[in-house]
Amino acid sequence: MALPNIFNSETTEIILKRLENLDANSQPKWGKMNASQNVGSYKHCL
Repeated sequence: MALPNIFNSETTEIILKRLENLDANSQPKWGKMNASQNVGSYKHCL
């Protein structure tokens, strides 16, 4: 399966909507990062 292209506007919108839904109480669906760590890992993409 190919990874989504973050430079595609539709993909970017999907990612931004997912990030907007995160808050300090968000429970991970996989992995061990909390919401703060997760957002921090994406900041270089924005």
